Amino acid sequence: MGKNIKNVIKKFIPWMDRDKKIYRLYKKSNKLMKNGHRVLADYYSNKIYRKYGCLISPKAQIGKNLTLYHPIGIIIGEGVTIGENVIIYQNVTLGRRKQEIEEYPKIGNNVTIYANSVIIGNITIGDGATIGCGAIVLKDVKENSVCTGVWKWKKILYIMLFIKY
Repeated sequence: MGKNIKNVIKKFIPWMDRDKKIYRLYKKSNKLMKNGHRVLADYYSNKIYRKYGCLISPKAQIGKNLTLYHPIGIIIGEGVTIGENVIIYQNVTLGRRKQEIEEYPKIGNNVTIYANSVIIGNITIGDGATIGCGAIVLKDVKENSVCTGVWKWKKILYIMLFIKY
């Protein structure tokens, strides 16, 4: 009976398992890229983009148990290194700061990156760190610390919503 319920859930709720499907497609593209099959690797990478709306380079190094909640708009650049048990929410960008310089972020284990965050350049996010919503991270983040977003802009936008013209 347990298997039947799982099959029903997978059939009628297709989004239940999408982060695992994305991870499997990424692993295929990564393995193909390592073996020199660039065209096939790009095919699987483009399939992830077309079907799920997130762009993951086949050259990125991603550890086990990557969880992508709402994967729309997630961009993971080609030199990015991600540890194990990382959770990433929608519209997160992990990449390089300048096109000429090949410097990418390194994300530790058990890190949570919330929506609309940008992590660019040659920086390290320590194990167990949390990156808050809307954060633009340009410097290293220590282990088990919290990095928050730009609250001044949010406060200004909030005030502007209630001003009568």
